Amino acid sequence: MMTTGVNIDMLEQTLKQLIGQYRPESLIVAGDTAARIGRVWADHAGSQLLELNGESVTGLSRRAEVVDLALVTDMLGTLSHEDARQLLGWLRNAGARRVAVSVHPDDDWSFNDMISLAFTRYATLDDGIELFTYDIATYNRPRDWNNPRFWANPENWGKYRW
Repeated sequence: MMTTGVNIDMLEQTLKQLIGQYRPESLIVAGDTAARIGRVWADHAGSQLLELNGESVTGLSRRAEVVDLALVTDMLGTLSHEDARQLLGWLRNAGARRVAVSVHPDDDWSFNDMISLAFTRYATLDDGIELFTYDIATYNRPRDWNNPRFWANPENWGKYRW
């Protein structure tokens, strides 16, 4: 889904802030806006850059290297819902440590679709575009109750897998 001038500026600024915050040494970009921002960062910082398009998405599962950040823009509306879920799932699980995805109001993706994939809403722009992020470092925070002291049989902690 193409965005208009003002929309692109807001999205680009938000993506630039994310890149500045994370300072990735390796980057996957998918979609026009993400590719434009990613190229500028890669030229500036000397980062590795992998650009994806609709045709290259199918071969992703063969990649072994995990990148620091993946940016996905202007793409959810061009893929089937299942293909987009597979792309986002692969990026989240095996492709990148952090993922940022823009969702245009016309993309037929809801807030619930994104949180079901473990993304959190990072920003809602004035034009209705939402930016969702996933960060493996903050996804599953340690919980006080998840230790042997609070289990019924603490002597079995770590002995069995079920």
